[in-house]
Amino acid sequence: MDKTPKEPNGNYRVLYVHWNPAKPYTSAKIGEDDYLHTRVWRELREERLKLDDYKCKKCGSAYNVAVHHLYYPDVWGTEDVETDLITLCENCHSRIHSKR
Repeated sequence: MDKTPKEPNGNYRVLYVHWNPAKPYTSAKIGEDDYLHTRVWRELREERLKLDDYKCKKCGSAYNVAVHHLYYPDVWGTEDVETDLITLCENCHSRIHSKR
């Protein structure tokens, strides 16, 4: 069970999300914002950060890094850490999103 902030005022809603490799999250059942608060995403994110030595793959900065989806999966939780995700600093991440 994950707790996800509902509103900026600190109220929480409880997400009961059962995940197993045979039946991962589907985008129809859980949105991206909710998915990014799950244990599964936190584990995938941490694995990608470790692979990139907690540094941006574009500029090498270790300041304010995030994990960016290169490709969005049809089913959340099925991302390939090596091909679907990349570590980016805030500046590089913003540049990528501003090009879209």
